[in-house]
Amino acid sequence: GPATAISTNTRLKRVLGIVPVAEDGSYYFEAPPGKALYFQLLDENKLVLQSMRSWVNLMPGERRGCVGCHEGRNNTLETAKSINFAYREPDQIEPPSWGVKTLSYVDDIQPIFDKNCAECHQGEGKAREKLDLTLRPDKHNRWGGIFPEPYITLTCGDNPVNNEAYGTHLLNPTIAGNFFIWSTAYNTMPAMTKWSYRSPLINLVMHGNENHDLKLSEEELGILTAWVDTNCHFRSLKDVLDIDDPDPNWFLNWPFPPQLSSAPYVNRLYSQEEFNSPSDRATLRSRHPSE
Repeated sequence: GPATAISTNTRLKRVLGIVPVAEDGSYYFEAPPGKALYFQLLDENKLVLQSMRSWVNLMPGERRGCVGCHEGRNNTLETAKSINFAYREPDQIEPPSWGVKTLSYVDDIQPIFDKNCAECHQGEGKAREKLDLTLRPDKHNRWGGIFPEPYITLTCGDNPVNNEAYGTHLLNPTIAGNFFIWSTAYNTMPAMTKWSYRSPLINLVMHGNENHDLKLSEEELGILTAWVDTNCHFRSLKDVLDIDDPDPNWFLNWPFPPQLSSAPYVNRLYSQEEFNSPSDRATLRSRHPSE
C-alpha cells in the first residue's frame, strides 16, 4: 500500500482513548471488538512511559486479560482481582477531545505549527535559519517526493534516513521523538526512552525555554502528543482513501487488484450471524423442521 510514515511501515493507528489504572496496577474496561489494540502506559501529563509493540484483539462478547504473556502461561488471574472485577461495571474508554481518528500531518499537525510557531520559524522569522517550519516540497526529492518538509526534518533530524542510513546512523531521539522500527531490536524496549516522554518537541512546547514561551491549547498539545506516540504518521486514513486507485493494467494477473479510493468497507465481525455455516444450518433444520 501507499507509504504512511517515514519511521514505520506498520498500519495506521488512532487513539481510542484513556482508561484509569487502579492502585494495584490493574485495569478493567470495555474494549471495542474487532480492533487491533495497542496499550500505552501514561504518566500524569499523558506522556507515554511504555508502549506495547504488538497488538491484541477481541471478538464480540469475549473477555480476556494479560496473564499468559506478561506472567506465567500456567497462571490464573488473582482471585481477589477476579472478585473485584465481577462486582463492578467495566470502565468506559474516554475518547480524546479531537475525536477518534487517524492523524494527518498536513491537516492536523502543520496547522499547530502555523498558528504557534510561524512568527519565528516561518516567513521572515530569524529562527527559520535554524528550523524552518514552512510546509514545502522536499527539494532533494527523497522517497520520490512523497514526504514534504518540515515533516522530514522533524522525524529524521539533520540526518534523514535513506537506503544507506539504517541502523546506528539514525538520530535518536529525533526532534519529534519517534523511533525507527528497522533499527530497533524485537525485544522489550526500556521504559521512558521513546516517544513523547523523551521528545524534544513535546518537552519544548510543554516547558519552553529562554527563547520559547508557547501557549498551546490543551487540545493542540493532546494532538501533538498523540501524533508522536503513534510514531508520527504522515498520512491519515482519509489521506490514503483520497489517493486514486492504481492503474489496473499493472495488476493484470491479480484476481483482486488493489483499491484505494474505491476500496469498500467490510465489517466481518458479525458475518457469522448473517451467513451461517453448514453445521449451523443443519442444527437449525433439526430444531425447526418446517423451515
